[in-house]
Amino acid sequence: MKLIQYAMGDMDVPAIFPILAMLIFLALFIVIVWHTYSLKKTFVDQMADMPLIDELTSNENTSKDE
Repeated sequence: MKLIQYAMGDMDVPAIFPILAMLIFLALFIVIVWHTYSLKKTFVDQMADMPLIDELTSNENTSKDE
């Protein structure tokens, strides 16, 4: 804590920067959590299956070429 006070001691308003950073972080965190929970289940399932679908189609394409 003394290191932070020493580093920010020369600033005129040192208390505003940590508070502002925390508010920006919390706002961004809340928006991301809200967005994540508001996604539709069908969209999440579709995105979860995408790597498997890509792998299956690439395997089908390579087996046809042989």
